[in-house]
Formats: sequence, C-alpha cells, structure tokens
Amino acid sequence: MISPQLVRDYRQFQNAGAYCTPPGRAVCALQNARTLDKWRKAERSNLVRLRAIPEEDNYFDVYGHLDNEKERKEIESLLNRWGCYCVISEVNHGDESRDDWRIADSVGMCVYAKPLDPFDNSYVIDLMRAALDAVPQPGEN
Repeated sequence: MISPQLVRDYRQFQNAGAYCTPPGRAVCALQNARTLDKWRKAERSNLVRLRAIPEEDNYFDVYGHLDNEKERKEIESLLNRWGCYCVISEVNHGDESRDDWRIADSVGMCVYAKPLDPFDNSYVIDLMRAALDAVPQPGEN
C-alpha cells in the first residue's frame, strides 16, 4: 500500500539526494521511504529509538587541523552552531514490564542542524535499518 506519507517521504528523499545518487536515485529513495515508514511503526511500538549524544572527542583531534584558515573557520562556525554528536540507533529487547535498550549501530562526528533527521543526516537511514534488522522476533530475546 502506498500511503500519501510514503509518497511525501519518497519525494523528500529524492530531493535530498545526498545519499541517493544517480542512476539508482528513484529506487534508493523508495527504499529509504519504506524504511522510514517501518521505523515510525516500530518507534510507536517502543521497539526502536534514535538518540544523539554530544561527541566526547574533539572534531579536530579526529580529523586533524586544517591548513586552510577559511575552511577551519567554517567548520568551527558549524560546530559552534550545531554541535557535534554521536547518533545511536537502539532496539528494545525488554517486555511490557521493563525496557532493555541495546545499541544496534552508531555513527560519530555528526555535524548537522538536525542530526536525527534522515533527510538532513544521510547516515540516519542506515542506523534505522540496522535497528529494524535487530528487532527481536517473537520467541527471541
């Protein structure tokens, strides 16, 4: 079933483009939209979640200091404006009586205005897929 929300997400992924490049942009955008649809359902059921925690490492210690003064100032400006985060996808292995969140995947050094938004941070859709793939099936735990 193709819902209006799925169509909106598909179009937004196609327009975002950063992660979906030609020639497979349409297929990639549709896969991402379907993943996001599954994510929303699993999130409403308290099976998955995303978190962004401030990065503990210094950006320039990881990537090195830039010789180009203009580029360094641009990155410093973004870091000051948006911060730098580790984005984590988690799966709930608990039951109705207790939560038991376990990390499915993560990516660090995320410098984005909206680090948890799959349309802004192209790593998020893969984090969502990893968590959805790790959701316990009935009888597992």
